[in-house]
Amino acid sequence: MILAVRNDTCQVSFLAARPTDATTTAPTSVGSQRPSAGVSSDSHQGFPGDVLTGKHTQASAQIPLLGFVTVGCSEKAMAVRVEGAAVSAGVRNKAGDSLKSWRDGQDIVVTVGDPEAIRRPDSASTS
Repeated sequence: MILAVRNDTCQVSFLAARPTDATTTAPTSVGSQRPSAGVSSDSHQGFPGDVLTGKHTQASAQIPLLGFVTVGCSEKAMAVRVEGAAVSAGVRNKAGDSLKSWRDGQDIVVTVGDPEAIRRPDSASTS
């Protein structure tokens, strides 16, 4: 999983486990525009509003082999939820202290950005 901001869009891209894995026509990335005057939400009901503080946008898509992925984008942080991740799925931190991850039931949540722009729900387990 690669998290990036490009052209004012928060984007999460997924790489094949092995370079020889077959590719599909289904999306392998999901992106959400950073909040602007006309496009944003400050409703904090459910993901990503229960993780990102302030105004945010969101996008979601089904990703082959992973299930449903939702990306939340704020001015200072981004959050990704991968629904139904296998128990063996884990997140390795290779981006320094700004990357955080945890399990929320069967889901994995990954956040990156300003720690003050991210809140971790009390019910989330650590990882």
